[in-house]
Amino acid sequence: MKIGDRLYGEFVISEPVLQELILSKPVQRLKGVTQHGLPPGHEIFPKFTRYEHSVGVMLLLRKLGASVEEQVAGLLHDVSHTAFSHVFDFVVNDMTENFQDEVHEQIVRKSEIPVILKKYDFDVDKICNIELFSLLEQKTPELCADRVDYGLREMVDWADPENAQFYFDSLTTHDGKIVFSSERAALGFSNAFLRLQNEHWGNPKQVLCYHFLAKAIRTALDNDVISMGDAHVTDDVLLKKLIDSDDEQVQGVLKELATYRFEETDDPDFTCTKKFRYADPLFMIDGLPNRLSEVNQGFKKHLEEQRELNKKGVSVKVYFDDEFD
Repeated sequence: MKIGDRLYGEFVISEPVLQELILSKPVQRLKGVTQHGLPPGHEIFPKFTRYEHSVGVMLLLRKLGASVEEQVAGLLHDVSHTAFSHVFDFVVNDMTENFQDEVHEQIVRKSEIPVILKKYDFDVDKICNIELFSLLEQKTPELCADRVDYGLREMVDWADPENAQFYFDSLTTHDGKIVFSSERAALGFSNAFLRLQNEHWGNPKQVLCYHFLAKAIRTALDNDVISMGDAHVTDDVLLKKLIDSDDEQVQGVLKELATYRFEETDDPDFTCTKKFRYADPLFMIDGLPNRLSEVNQGFKKHLEEQRELNKKGVSVKVYFDDEFD
């Protein structure tokens, strides 16, 4: 099996377990789940799918010399994501954005994945516990394949296309962790990552879109238009169920989603806040790892400024087009 990736190039996947998992229904479903969960017409920047990201994580791990077992865990790490990705965190009021992690093992066990894993002597319990894999998953602010991949995809798309390849080429490993080979790469990547947080993930337009789409889904759940069993479909399938519904409340919220406008104000009716995502990576000097913020005081100051800015959120007043009719 040959797989081409716009970031990492072309790979030959010879391991049968990876081949079967890539073709499995849970992984293929991710082709219909967008990474950022914005419905058509609401995208702020170029979009990509959870499938592209999941395969990318597997390939990045492969490039860094991870075991096949860790590559399997990387490929499967997002199969529990719902349609519209993190929008469901807003539906269930999980502002830590960890809903998919809480249901990950449950979703995996209900699928065909355990049969495939058992066939090739992989332990489903271990594969589901992604924190056991140090290249795949690390707590913020460390680098990990998950964090690096989705960051690089946006950097190459819009945030820092001139340097994205340089950041990738500068990745290496030390003591079971992903690190950068130079301070220049660590600083550039981390500043670009903060730009992603400020201009995209924490953008009030995206947060408000999440708010109204989550409100529509929550209303549909409350009114038995859909059930939680509909969460693990594709974006298009779930959106069609909402649009085709004859429930007046659901249609009312969909109209809000389609017509909302906003402006920043000191007299808000909505304050947009978002989980603060950042990187403060290790990089190598003379064979030893160094924390970027401990070496570079300029970055340390910038990081704290962005953290405080994110805490405040963005205060907005929301309008709807029909208010001006």
